[in-house]
Amino acid sequence: MRPLLSLLVGLTCVLSGLAAAPSADTQTRADTLIAGADLQADLDLLARAYETLHPGLYRYQTPSEWGARVAALRAAVAPRMGQRAFYVHVARLLAAIEFGHSYPNFFNQRPAVQARVIEATHRLPFHLRWLGDRIIVTRDLSGGGLRPGTRILAIDGTPAADILATLLPLARADGGNDAKRRDILSVTGTESYEAFDVYYPLTYALADTVTLDVEGPEGDRRTLRRATQSFAERESVRATDRGTVAPDAARWSTRRLADGTAVLAMPTWALYNTTWDWRAYLDSTFARLRADRVPRLVLDLRGNEGGDDAVAEWLLRHLVSRTSTVPGFETYVRYRILPVDIKPYADTWDRSFDDWSPTADTASRDGLYRLRRGGENGAANLEPTEPRFTGRVAVLIGSANSSSTFAFADAFQRLRLGLLVGQPTGGNKRGINGGAFYFFRLPRSGVEVDVPLAGYYAPRRRAGGIPDGGLTPDLNVALTTGDLTGATDQTLAAAVAALRR
Repeated sequence: MRPLLSLLVGLTCVLSGLAAAPSADTQTRADTLIAGADLQADLDLLARAYETLHPGLYRYQTPSEWGARVAALRAAVAPRMGQRAFYVHVARLLAAIEFGHSYPNFFNQRPAVQARVIEATHRLPFHLRWLGDRIIVTRDLSGGGLRPGTRILAIDGTPAADILATLLPLARADGGNDAKRRDILSVTGTESYEAFDVYYPLTYALADTVTLDVEGPEGDRRTLRRATQSFAERESVRATDRGTVAPDAARWSTRRLADGTAVLAMPTWALYNTTWDWRAYLDSTFARLRADRVPRLVLDLRGNEGGDDAVAEWLLRHLVSRTSTVPGFETYVRYRILPVDIKPYADTWDRSFDDWSPTADTASRDGLYRLRRGGENGAANLEPTEPRFTGRVAVLIGSANSSSTFAFADAFQRLRLGLLVGQPTGGNKRGINGGAFYFFRLPRSGVEVDVPLAGYYAPRRRAGGIPDGGLTPDLNVALTTGDLTGATDQTLAAAVAALRR
């Protein structure tokens, strides 16, 4: 990892990059029953892996609480359990760790598991976002009756608030950041696999049709019966929306508002599968902004969980006016050498993770080893780099920002480079996990679980009193239904108004 921000762990690109492509076999409907003895053996392996490797296992729970959760799952699998049910139980067990990279990664499952567990269930016929405990329709895929802005009051008789309460313990996030959990449980159509699409039908047994109690944008209430969608039908919609994207096509866009403000939209930093020269794009963009004497710049990072941490470093270097020190997080691991008995199940892209001993201190903190990497206490120095932008800057943030975009926003705010505008981020100011991973495959159930290996935590002298949550924007803008559906954009409007002031 680059020494600039050892916190930058936008592993979206790595996790998706190692994943198998979605399977085309979506016809299997029956669950696969697995003997309890086999699941017990997998649980032994899972518990050993997490207790040996995970640096954050006991940050938000005690060893006895973890042990009780594992014991409860052991009791549940006897004498046998379906593969889908086991998958949900594992997701709940790992979500309780409260580190967002700890989960049975949808994209890293074997194709057969993807087909039987993730793809063989129905989907709701609309896209949705959560506004508090309310479900807001953002796109109707049912053929009519669910206009954007429609509120879903209940699904098959279950109130929306009860659905949220059931699914939140399955959603991955850092610490007590429920805003991130709500974001994870949105359905946007941007990915083949989305958490709500996976967990809702596995929990509520969604059938061929669904009953929806709805409230329209004008306040009219109705009960509708609609056909659900298969995975293949949902993928067909997504493929049509996406079209053909060339490997060298630009992933970001720049536009000018009527008042001269420039808006650089960066919906993703996951650039692993592109040949696009993003550095050249940013060089030319910033050179043009300077040549045109653009007075204000808005970086739109909403919806961007992370990706290549080099993007964050590049942006910071081209925004600072002098050599700057970014306070960092200290890096910790739980082990020094990977035990030989679990190595066969631990896939990764870098086998140097098997042996941290060259850089891991022998003295431990709370059972963890400090890695000697980066500057003192994880701090990093930034040198200004041309072409620089010298006007006023705002960064639009929200609950999706939880990995490298969280780290960028944190450094941007600490260095006082401009305004953070929007809603509190994902991630957690107490620290996050990531940077290095094992993709741990349980041999009998076939389920894969991601095991983050590096913990990025605040130094001891700064650890006391840190809130359990994401970054707080300098200017908080409450979202409305119109913002979720695209009818309005109050966050951008607030940012521009603030920069003009």
